[in-house]
Amino acid sequence: RCCLTLSPHATSATSRPAVTLESGSVVITCSGTVHATMEYHVGGRTPVPLPAPACDPPPPSSRLVHDPYQHFREQGYGYGPAFARLHGISTDGEVAHAALRTRKASHVVCPGILDAALQLASFLDAGAGMGVPASLASFTWLGGSGAVAMATASSKGTTHTTFD
Repeated sequence: RCCLTLSPHATSATSRPAVTLESGSVVITCSGTVHATMEYHVGGRTPVPLPAPACDPPPPSSRLVHDPYQHFREQGYGYGPAFARLHGISTDGEVAHAALRTRKASHVVCPGILDAALQLASFLDAGAGMGVPASLASFTWLGGSGAVAMATASSKGTTHTTFD
């Protein structure tokens, strides 16, 4: 289970888009409005519905992951510029934060941002740098606009085996 919070540039705390990722689904909201929903399956596993955890900032003991895409290359995963958006990752094994390289986009969350959110979840194992094999079962886009600057992933209260 994983909770992702995406914060846009130059907006108030009350209008930040939030992405909640549970085992099997993603919900994107902003100011109480649902903008998108997505179903997914993680590497050969059947999704199990779980309550969404709270996204807390990582403790001071977090370690930095300076080049996340080197970790991915070592695992055999390659990302082009449209999808290589994570930088400045800090993780303690249960919570990971990252800055996102953004591009001018007409949507709150574009495919590259969704993919970066799933990439960040792979660093919940204290920076082991695993890839996250996943496939989308469905995706519904309901609109929205803005830019995304940060992502947070949390696996508190569950094991890391959700992300094979």
